[in-house]
Amino acid sequence: FLPKPMRLDLYNKVILPSRYAISVWGGCSNKCLFDALEAIHCRAARVIFNLPRDTPSADVRTVSGWKSFDLIYKVKIAKLMYNIYYEATPPSMGSIIQKRNLKHNLRNNNKIVVPRFNTYVMKNSIGYRGAIIWNTLTPILENTTNISAYARWAWKSQPLRDLSFASESPSVTQQRISTEFLYY
Repeated sequence: FLPKPMRLDLYNKVILPSRYAISVWGGCSNKCLFDALEAIHCRAARVIFNLPRDTPSADVRTVSGWKSFDLIYKVKIAKLMYNIYYEATPPSMGSIIQKRNLKHNLRNNNKIVVPRFNTYVMKNSIGYRGAIIWNTLTPILENTTNISAYARWAWKSQPLRDLSFASESPSVTQQRISTEFLYY
């Protein structure tokens, strides 16, 4: 059997490169493929760190010190949104987001508009998911001066860890009509 340093090297050269361009392919509509990659990620950690097969994935990530692919995807999207918002990307990428145009200096001044789509496919887009992630992390912006500081805060953000794209975001759900109120 291979020694631990060689197993880590193999992991870094075979499995870890699958993170490249995760901000593009991470939003694919086939969630089971993303989950399968996460399973491979955890299985590799079990093998490298000699953990039992029945060790829960959360414990495996704690022992290995590795992040889940879900969190890696969210932070990559957050960094991309930061660069687009502060115009550090090519101008053509600016069309992915729509900044809110507020005339007054309000708390939600840095938020971006969440696009509304009628199809599930478009809800997997970078524009939609990026807007939700950006608006979730907007309070962090006050503590950051550059993208590195923003990324460090994003890795630690509990709201970002808890964010699930499977459920509707409160900012994009339609307003429910009250049955107790009489409309004239």
